[in-house]
Amino acid sequence: MFCGQFSRRSLLAGATVALAGTSFGRALAQSDFKSPVSRLRISTFKEPNYSTGYVLEKVAPPGLTIDVISTSTNSDALDALLSGDTDMSYMGVIACSVAVGRNRPVRAVASAGSKGSRLTVRKDSGITSVKMLAGKNVGVAKSTNQDLILRELLRQAGIDPIKGVNYILLPSDTQVESLLNKTVDAVCSPEPYGSLLLKTGLVNELAPGSYDTEVGNPGVLVALSKKTIDEKPELAQFLTTLHAKATLWSKRNPDELVKTFLQITRMKEDVVRLAMDNSAIHYNIDDNYIARAQKVVEALRGANYFAGEFDVGTAFDTRFLPQAREAAGEII
Repeated sequence: MFCGQFSRRSLLAGATVALAGTSFGRALAQSDFKSPVSRLRISTFKEPNYSTGYVLEKVAPPGLTIDVISTSTNSDALDALLSGDTDMSYMGVIACSVAVGRNRPVRAVASAGSKGSRLTVRKDSGITSVKMLAGKNVGVAKSTNQDLILRELLRQAGIDPIKGVNYILLPSDTQVESLLNKTVDAVCSPEPYGSLLLKTGLVNELAPGSYDTEVGNPGVLVALSKKTIDEKPELAQFLTTLHAKATLWSKRNPDELVKTFLQITRMKEDVVRLAMDNSAIHYNIDDNYIARAQKVVEALRGANYFAGEFDVGTAFDTRFLPQAREAAGEII
């Protein structure tokens, strides 16, 4: 049903899977939702906050073909978007903000998800609080929401987030194995890996429910190239609306969303449901959202991942959201 791991080479070679589809006109009302193109290429990740990308065909007009590709890194997603290999990409706020700060021609047109993190420790580690992580080996993926969340939680516990722990940089999909083979004492993981760890029964969760920090959200978003926005505004509007419709469909059909995500991850249902319970999906961007995104940029600067001043508002283009909300049938 879905394509496998993304690479530009595989996409150019046609390694995609059709999901659903149609033709299109200009009106975007609920009763006349049509596409300006016959085929779309979308990239997203195998994480609950990105799951809306896998159900776009549920709300797509008849006849529109949607190729959904699972990507492994934000760099791949960004490169494919800017090269024209994809029409829309789901990616992290961090990746999009850094890209715009470096004058890459990409903009966020809608939010996608937030929450979706867990800080876990081995049960045999003796660690029962964030404060006890001082001097320990802690695994996290660099320049991610989890990286910034971990730093903030450490700071709140009185630990220097730069020198107070031994950072072990680990891709998210390697953290489960690294924790269980005792390479690290703790990991800050995105979902569904955090819930997968909990379901092993070999770990404890630290500070549950506290990951909605100043920098822990906004999380992930939907990005388009500036070329699409400037030269094909009708397509940009359609894509934003399609995402909004799929988000509302997901909220109204949680069991169907779980079934779809099970097909993608091949994980057990109890893991997927636990992961989705710890995640949030949405599509709106407001002043508060942008203010929190600015906090993310400031945290990146504090962690030496980003240099110089940057107004994160320039990374967002919200002009398509009002019509998307109306066409999706919800006014926020």
